Amino acid sequence: MLRALDRPAAAPRPGAWSQIGDPAARLRAGLADLYRFYRAGADVLTCLYRDLAALPEEYQQALRDQDTLFGDVLTVPFGSADDEHRRLRAVIGHAISFWTRHSLCLDQDLTDTEVVDA
Repeated sequence: MLRALDRPAAAPRPGAWSQIGDPAARLRAGLADLYRFYRAGADVLTCLYRDLAALPEEYQQALRDQDTLFGDVLTVPFGSADDEHRRLRAVIGHAISFWTRHSLCLDQDLTDTEVVDA
């Protein structure tokens, strides 16, 4: 029987986020879900992202594609103009980064909730 610590964390659920129509509420839900996943898998994810360049290209691309999907799902309801959309997409891309959560929560001692609120 698996103990709770032996079970992998449930993967983020961008399909569930996409059901939230309000852009700000969707962003908060998505970030909370991602940060929960990052926190639960921090030991493995730290190694994975640290050594990303050493992974086979297809795994690197799969991680990039996943991040693109997460960012797209969180950005699309804002429906902004081209240049504004580009900047918003960049900021959301930064917010969904494993390293952003790592820096703010571990290095700066904020909680996941405080980071999502920010």
